[in-house]
Formats: sequence, C-alpha cells, structure tokens
Amino acid sequence: MITLLTLLSVSLICEGSGNRRALYNGEEYRDTVRVELQDNGGRIQLPPAMLPPEMKGGSNGWYDLRDFVATREKYQARVRVNIINYPHIELDRIAGTIKIDGGQSMFSGKCEPISQDAAPKF
Repeated sequence: MITLLTLLSVSLICEGSGNRRALYNGEEYRDTVRVELQDNGGRIQLPPAMLPPEMKGGSNGWYDLRDFVATREKYQARVRVNIINYPHIELDRIAGTIKIDGGQSMFSGKCEPISQDAAPKF
C-alpha cells in the first residue's frame, strides 16, 4: 500500500550510528545511509553492518521500500533484505531524522536533502 502526501522526488543522505545486537555483543558502528523517495515509493542503501555477512545488497546496494506510507510528519516503510530480515524504517520529516530497526541491528541518524542540481564536491 502506498499513501502519498505531496511527494515529488527527495534524495537524502543520513549520517549516524547503529548497534549490532546478539551475535556481535552490541558492537557499535558509524555509517551513512542514502534514501531516495519518489511518488511511487523509493529505495534505500542500508549500512553494511545491518546486512547478513553473505549479502551483497539488493540492486547495486539499493533495496526497494515496501509498505511505504507518507504523512505530513513522517515517512514509514519496510525493506526486505532476505526472507527473515525485514527492517522497519521511519523518517521524521520535522526533526530530519531516520531510525532503522532490523531486529538484530539498528541505525539512527540525522538526514539532509541532496539537491538534484548539486555540483560534485570533488
């Protein structure tokens, strides 16, 4: 189900940290997540620490967002990594934050929009 609220095309870069639970004894990590949102849903590049060791990552590292819902305050979705790994993603539009809960790992960070017309930094 896709519910939209005046969403055209948004690209985000989210910097933050996460925690790998269980097998990794709560190992913490810092990483960056990219998110692209469009009228018909979107896609995300998850931190490698959230992926099972044998996973290379969706289509060139991108995973499609599923069950995408947009409201004035937030975007919510899920992403299917494999048959048992289906993280929940929440983007707070007011605070500019992201939370990803993958069961065995989590990530949270601050997001900034990336302009489609931005010149390369180097």
